[in-house]
Amino acid sequence: MPYRDAKSLSISQNLDLVQVSKDNEKVVVFKIMDHGKYKYEQKKNKQKKTTHPLKEMSFRLRIDPHDMDIKINRIKGFLSKGSDVKITVTMRGRERATSQLAHQKLEAILAKLAELVQVQQKRSTKSSVFVTVRPLQEKKHDHRTDRNGKPEPDANRSHSVNVQESVKENSQKASANF
Repeated sequence: MPYRDAKSLSISQNLDLVQVSKDNEKVVVFKIMDHGKYKYEQKKNKQKKTTHPLKEMSFRLRIDPHDMDIKINRIKGFLSKGSDVKITVTMRGRERATSQLAHQKLEAILAKLAELVQVQQKRSTKSSVFVTVRPLQEKKHDHRTDRNGKPEPDANRSHSVNVQESVKENSQKASANF
């Protein structure tokens, strides 16, 4: 279709004529579309695909307890935003001979984060111990409430109670008739 015909067709349909590709000088491909809607959808899809990068926090073997608590609070902040965190305990010099202490330090850190994380990967080298953790995905609880704001009883349990109460009422009515 010639360019002039395509342009007039796009104007008559209140759409835009967008150049899709230009392979060489002779072949140019255009598409009739709503360009604003296309850009909006591209931006929307890009926002959905954004992921949180892997954050890293490193500890030394001889870290002060207060400094360790501050770093653990930073890790909790990363986890609350949904990021995975790589925790590293590094050793220098003679510390390398006692790698058990690095493993103990890492276990102490993980113990403080136990209710928040799920361990993905653990590994160690001569000078470092690594662990990658991911935030726990909370289970969605079904908190149904009645109009007074009190939690509703379980549907199966309430049904069985109602059946038992109706049986008692029927037996009382039957005994009253005699």
